[in-house]
Amino acid sequence: MIPKAAMLGGYKARMVLINMGIPRNVPDAPATRRASFRARMGTALMVVAALALAVLGVAEWVFPSPNETVAYRTWQGPQGGASARETQIATTRAEWRSLWSGLRQDPPPAFDPSRQTGVAIMLGQRPTPGYRVNVLGTEARGERVIVVIEETRPSGDMLAQQMTSPYAILLLNRSGAPVSVEQRVRD
Repeated sequence: MIPKAAMLGGYKARMVLINMGIPRNVPDAPATRRASFRARMGTALMVVAALALAVLGVAEWVFPSPNETVAYRTWQGPQGGASARETQIATTRAEWRSLWSGLRQDPPPAFDPSRQTGVAIMLGQRPTPGYRVNVLGTEARGERVIVVIEETRPSGDMLAQQMTSPYAILLLNRSGAPVSVEQRVRD
């Protein structure tokens, strides 16, 4: 009589061989070689696919996509008080409060310097109402965040002569990145 443990061990050994793709009975060698070749090719294809994904991931890290957008919130107004074009960056809570209170009377929104950067873009003085800073979008280029704007001009011929100083404030969801402002011009 065969002990139960020995029978169970033989059963486990056969299951391991079957699960590894090794047939219990090897009736013809060419079929075994074909199965073995397919298994090796499948493994090789998985390795090549993993390497390709790794290379693409590294390539994206080394050469980031120029169109990666950076999420932001924005506020605008007609009277920023700047006489010339100016950009201010806030990376601390104190800088954010100073930037905000220099342009607006309401309390500033919450600012987390570990996740956010504040940006104020002031166009400077304009002769009439109706000028605005139109934020077209943001994008990350490497470590730098680019804010793309255009100046919207008033439509109409007869406008009151009143000095304005339009501004926009952005709260970017990116911490500590250098920020540049690019202005697009429409013909």
